[in-house]
Amino acid sequence: QHIPHTAFLFPSQIAELKISSKVTSKEWTGIKAAEESKATVSLLEKLLNAGVEKESAIKLINSVLILKAYDESFATLDMLVFDMYSGEGEFIKTGGVASYIKRGGNVITINAGSLPTGIISTCDAANYKIPLKTDDIIVIVSDGVTDAFRGANAIPEILKAVDIYDMKTLADVIMEQALKKIIRPHDDMTVICVRVQ
Repeated sequence: QHIPHTAFLFPSQIAELKISSKVTSKEWTGIKAAEESKATVSLLEKLLNAGVEKESAIKLINSVLILKAYDESFATLDMLVFDMYSGEGEFIKTGGVASYIKRGGNVITINAGSLPTGIISTCDAANYKIPLKTDDIIVIVSDGVTDAFRGANAIPEILKAVDIYDMKTLADVIMEQALKKIIRPHDDMTVICVRVQ
């Protein structure tokens, strides 16, 4: 589910058997923010499809945003790369908020650990490699969703409470719960749910 100002791409083939999902969120709102987010995701996809390494692609995007610093162009980026050979999920984050893996009755939280792209000249993305299992459910959200809940535990609690295997339905449930907490969205609101099969 998507309410503008965030751009997302899902999925894209970036290597023979690697699939990626990406969310980028501008640190401000409006049509311009939505366009900038879309452009950031588009550039990232082109770089990855051209064979540029993930870390290099993020550094290149950071450099582009630094050049536009007069425009306060900085963005958070969440990327999940799933290796279909090994079953490993690689979570790459610059800024942004936590992502989640629901595994049976447990929820694993993957926290962001770096600044957004476009703020400082060096950009070291937080990188987490996690072996994924059949029926694992990955949930990636933008900061507008977590801001609506006003608490870090809300999404894990929802994931533990529901037993939903249709990803659109699960995304709808999370979004609906978030929207109940606010009068109207003040920031982007995006929920991506992916199930490993």
